[in-house]
Amino acid sequence: MRSLGERSHAKTRRREVGNSSMNVEKVSSIVVDTAFHLHRDLGPGLLESVYVAVLARMLEERGWNVKCLLPLTSMACTSTKGTSRLRAFA
Repeated sequence: MRSLGERSHAKTRRREVGNSSMNVEKVSSIVVDTAFHLHRDLGPGLLESVYVAVLARMLEERGWNVKCLLPLTSMACTSTKGTSRLRAFA
């Protein structure tokens, strides 16, 4: 039986850590895909801390440098042409 980290789709298994031009959409796509596989494999009902720990481990297995639940020191809300963005700074 393959481990949780090995069950990810082949297209998202590529190691892209060194790519400094990786955009937010690509990062979020990889994280959401990994989280989907995690939840599919483990199912519902576990503590949030379990999901956080396993997701971090799965991303580390893919070569990512992961930091969990960092405190936010400041937040700013910006608005342009009717859309709002909330930016958090650690």
